[in-house]
Amino acid sequence: MSSRLIAIAVDCRDAPALAGFWRTALDYPHTEPWEDGHGTGYVELKAPDRPSLLFQPVPEGNEFCVLPRRR
Repeated sequence: MSSRLIAIAVDCRDAPALAGFWRTALDYPHTEPWEDGHGTGYVELKAPDRPSLLFQPVPEGNEFCVLPRRR
């Protein structure tokens, strides 16, 4: 049985800005902004034969970090 990656979600503070950067850097041809039922705006990058990249805003302070805080 094989698997196929279809999407990657990225938590960020400014979804349109970060999506714009990665769209240019990775040469994704299609950008699709959309909102959920709560009015939260997302940006999805799409390209044939590549996983979609979904940029989703998170409240400040809720970013996941694998590094310990510096003291």
